[in-house]
Amino acid sequence: LAEAVPFFVLRDDGTPAGCGGIQLFGTAYGELKRMYVRPQLRGRGFGTLLVHHLAGYAQAQGVTLLRLETGIHQHAAIGLYERLGFARIPPFGAYTADPLSVFYEKSIPGPGRPAGADQASGGTRCRAGPRDRSRTGPAAPPAARAR
Repeated sequence: LAEAVPFFVLRDDGTPAGCGGIQLFGTAYGELKRMYVRPQLRGRGFGTLLVHHLAGYAQAQGVTLLRLETGIHQHAAIGLYERLGFARIPPFGAYTADPLSVFYEKSIPGPGRPAGADQASGGTRCRAGPRDRSRTGPAAPPAARAR
């Protein structure tokens, strides 16, 4: 709360499934924070929905660069970020080199273009209000999942 990080919860049939936040540094960049999907719900596209929603939020604020730090043992997260086009970078902001951390960034389109338009998932993004990220069910195709 002290850092004023907008935080979003994704829900699956009303049950919290995942969450994530984004700390904005003016319009220079937005840093993805605390991305998490419940273990039993992983592999269903929720991480992609969260990243796309956070990118859309940043884009609406005039931000066109996303950055993040994650741990070297977070293999699923690293795979997600790399599939979505994030590239490794040196430490940024207040971060310093740490053998247990890796850093990534990705440019996103400017305002007026869908934040997920250039993503591997075909532009799926979460369109619900900031407190309710829902999807229709586990069998729904990616474009139908976001509400």
